[in-house]
Amino acid sequence: MPRKRARINYWVVDFKDFSFWIALAFVAGAGPNLAGAISNWLLLGLWGLAAIFALIVWIRNKRRKGIGVYVNLPRSTDKPASRKDVTSIYKAMSRHHRDWFRSGPDPRTKTVDERAEWLLSTIEHRLDELEVRDGQEPPVFLYVDARNEGAFLLGRKTAKFRLEQQIRQPLLDTGTSARLFFELQVKTYSRYEGGGIHELDLSRIQRQEHLDIDHVDSIRTETYPLTPQSRDSFPPRLALIVHAADDPRSLDRFRENALAAASAGTPTNGYLATEDDRCDHALFVSIRAKEFYDKLESRSAEPFVAALLDARTKASNRLYGAPDVPVRLFMHGPPILAFAAGALLPHGSKYIPFDPSLVPPATPGHSHQNSDPTLIAIIDGDDVGAGTEKHLLSRDLDKAVSYSSYVTDSIGHLVAELDKIPNVELLSQGGDSAIFAFAPKYAKVFESTLENLRNQENFRVSYGYGKDSREALLSLRLAKSSGKNITIGYGR
Repeated sequence: MPRKRARINYWVVDFKDFSFWIALAFVAGAGPNLAGAISNWLLLGLWGLAAIFALIVWIRNKRRKGIGVYVNLPRSTDKPASRKDVTSIYKAMSRHHRDWFRSGPDPRTKTVDERAEWLLSTIEHRLDELEVRDGQEPPVFLYVDARNEGAFLLGRKTAKFRLEQQIRQPLLDTGTSARLFFELQVKTYSRYEGGGIHELDLSRIQRQEHLDIDHVDSIRTETYPLTPQSRDSFPPRLALIVHAADDPRSLDRFRENALAAASAGTPTNGYLATEDDRCDHALFVSIRAKEFYDKLESRSAEPFVAALLDARTKASNRLYGAPDVPVRLFMHGPPILAFAAGALLPHGSKYIPFDPSLVPPATPGHSHQNSDPTLIAIIDGDDVGAGTEKHLLSRDLDKAVSYSSYVTDSIGHLVAELDKIPNVELLSQGGDSAIFAFAPKYAKVFESTLENLRNQENFRVSYGYGKDSREALLSLRLAKSSGKNITIGYGR
């Protein structure tokens, strides 16, 4: 017996199908012949039971709507979703939707941006098939299984993807999605927070349909000036710091750490911020977690999210005279809120990842001088020579020069950002390679910052480290022979 047939739910499905065909055969064949052999009251009772059963089936199917799509985008270091997690999501989709499917396999060796783009592209053709079959565009319910940074990125790309489907033309990522409406409802399965499915209707939030945000009194806002330098030194950016967690004792520390990272524009207190994330003002938003989660469970949390976005818009108008200033989001809350922010915040907004394990030990001050470096790290661009040779062999000198400039700029920016990490020393830089030195306790901060830069720059680099230059070089060679764009430590 096949393994799946040994599971009871498959037997139940088979029994339902068997009962349906037996009932059909009875009504069409045996029913008329038996009508004369039984009393009219018994026959009427049987037909009444059949009508009740048909009504129940009709009501149940009527309550099912739209297409459920399961999208899983974990961190590269996360364990795959367990069979129990996936099964619970499948059951929820089967119970609430007319049809459902899963996005394609996750290519974990790519950047988070490339992975999100790939996952959404895999569901596009399935939605087109369903539209052709049903004669209309079906409502889509995304079941997102991701941490906050992945949920934010999926939200941003999904909003653009749904708009392209509705207006039937490709959209450049230029903020168009912030000015058009799209139909989308999203659910997140928070397996990283103990399980449970949360739901938001982004269409209602965007249109503010029947949302009384003036009476949402569970949100508190504060505005802070950050960088004292002239605004002309970098583009205007607003730090949106959102706290929606159960532990109120973490609020003050979370706010202080986020404000420091947004002001410095460097990896600070566990936040993987860069110079491109430096902000001149911050809007701190505190949401009462218990009330917010209660509304999520009752599927009525849209006013909370709409009030948060309204506070952001008013702050942007007041501080900058424009509603669409890019945002850097620092958030302590559920993934569904991160997804909504990614879909509805202005073009150019970003989520700043945070990992408590990356908080460096307290030091007297920021210094690049490391008196006793014990680890050597080497980064090297992947397939740089092959890319240049390809253009040269094709007699396309302009593209070869352009590609060389792109490599130089990308590696230069990457090295400059890594050099800003406290207690990391840049020993050498040349071509598409660089050598660093730091103590072992800063290895995780360095590796996480590099991973974040890989995702932002979309530039592939291999990274190897060890106790000396020989171990670092061997690790780098192993990284390049193991798929490239990965990190290898000597002996690991």
